[in-house]
Amino acid sequence: MNVLSGTSLADHRTEGRRMMPEHLNRGRSHGERGVSGNRRSPLRLLVFGAGGWAGVWHEHFLPAVADRAKVAALVDQDATSLSDRAAALGVPRSATFRSIDEAARALRQGLDVDAAVVVLPPECHRDAICTAAESGLDVLTEKPLASDPKAAADIVRAVRSSGVKAQVMQNYRHYGPIRTARSVLADGGLGPLNLLVARFRVDYREPRSWGGNRHDHPHAALFEAGAHHFDQIRHLTGETPESVWADEWRPGHATSFSGAPCALVGGVFPSSARFLYEASAVAAGQQDGWKRESYRAECAGGTLRVVDSSVLVTVHGPDRTVESEVPVTAPPLTGHRAVIDEFVTWISGGPAPATRLADNLGTMATIFAAVEAAELRGTVPVARHMAALTGVG
Repeated sequence: MNVLSGTSLADHRTEGRRMMPEHLNRGRSHGERGVSGNRRSPLRLLVFGAGGWAGVWHEHFLPAVADRAKVAALVDQDATSLSDRAAALGVPRSATFRSIDEAARALRQGLDVDAAVVVLPPECHRDAICTAAESGLDVLTEKPLASDPKAAADIVRAVRSSGVKAQVMQNYRHYGPIRTARSVLADGGLGPLNLLVARFRVDYREPRSWGGNRHDHPHAALFEAGAHHFDQIRHLTGETPESVWADEWRPGHATSFSGAPCALVGGVFPSSARFLYEASAVAAGQQDGWKRESYRAECAGGTLRVVDSSVLVTVHGPDRTVESEVPVTAPPLTGHRAVIDEFVTWISGGPAPATRLADNLGTMATIFAAVEAAELRGTVPVARHMAALTGVG
């Protein structure tokens, strides 16, 4: 059930469509738009979400592209949030909608928008993204792409069938320390990777301190934190794991969670390198929290570490061990602003971004494989989940 539309997306809308893998990233040619003609500047955005986290988007992230894109229509089930945000943005009442179904009807009747932005809870992503894609709108969505494998596969089919462009908000790729670490590992100076270790520790022991739904999620560490960190593991290594094993648990003292706030995950890459991921949302001591996660890459010629926003390289020689700090340069735009800028540039005819849907399926397949591995207490091939998402294999 979609909490905004009140109905689930009918399966016949996506099932049975012809599978066209070559079209997954094709998008439409520059100058085309599925709803009302040619592209123009500024682009007109339909935003699914008005309050809560979506409010942060409206107030802090979307203004970064205000010269090239404007909010032209809004969807939110909360009448107050919808009305207040529309008034602040100058969106007419006729372009505000209380449900995804209402927005879908408006799109069929010619709602004048160019692209969609989805800032809703993950369980609402399928209906919103499929509605936008089937109306010919390119889509930028918050992570994770979907709340379960079937919903993710439905999204892939809708995007593929319509040929629209779709991108996922993996904002953590756009911070100086991570970009610097990725560059050092990619240039090969440290030699082949042997092991990548990622650590995330944060204190959400107080009830609802991580947002209400996360405390009730059965796989909080793997799904809610992993949406960031499995993508970072793929980003830093340039590889998607071949297989993963996982263990998750809820300590007896973690009374604010009904699911599992702690997890250990390991896996093997096609290169034969390994990774380990440690996550805890009930850390009572040292914190390696959001944007300050620690990473350690053990390579043939030395070790790279990302610690407290610094990038350190350690090389052991026959006579001594040398540690040096790699200068970190902040990109012009970071986090959400950088991804939003990429999206607007892409749908306006620019280059495809790294976090487009086709790439993000590797992250989603890794998450779903880790959840399955934790449930089975075994090792799960990531390719099986990738095949289920894409219909290929």
